[in-house]
Amino acid sequence: MTDIVTILLSGGLSAAVVFLLRNWISERMRASIQHEYDQKLETLKAQLKADSETTIEKVKAELIQSRESIVSVREHDKLVFEKMNAILDEKTFVSICKCISDYSFYELEQRDKMYEFRAFGNHVENQFLNKNLNKKYNLLYQSLHDYLSTVAQHFFSTEGSRYMLYPELKNSSEDADRNTYYGAQEEVLNATNEIVEIYEDFRKEVKEVLYL
Repeated sequence: MTDIVTILLSGGLSAAVVFLLRNWISERMRASIQHEYDQKLETLKAQLKADSETTIEKVKAELIQSRESIVSVREHDKLVFEKMNAILDEKTFVSICKCISDYSFYELEQRDKMYEFRAFGNHVENQFLNKNLNKKYNLLYQSLHDYLSTVAQHFFSTEGSRYMLYPELKNSSEDADRNTYYGAQEEVLNATNEIVEIYEDFRKEVKEVLYL
């Protein structure tokens, strides 16, 4: 009887020990897993914070660089326009064109200014960096070449330094001569209106981009 009791007690203790041991191991594993999880979570948080700060600094640097680039482009284009405007400003450009179309003559000095104004665009350093502004200027540059070619085709030197539209045909008694004169006059008028419009469109872009 004593042996049976001893066996039962021994078995019960063993079961209790196993149960307690299993719970202890389970708790240790749970605690270990939780600790590892907490460590990884903190590491991840730290990494995300570091990445976030790096990204913020990178964006800041890019914004600063972009702003400096914009300022640099604008300053370059301002200098280009100021040099170009020193050759021939808006008022003088339009005045010469209107003299050609409305009065059918121009002076040698005015012609030279127009040619110098166009030649300004021959040099790479005189190109605008702003894309839209450069596009408008290139259109003006090409159109001015065509305009000056049209004028040169119909205007001829007279006394002094003046050039006039077919001076020998203006007062001719021949219908063919007068038709040639008035046809050329109309062609020059249309060409002048076109080049003035292109110039004013370019000038508008300058005001919007460079505030000049």
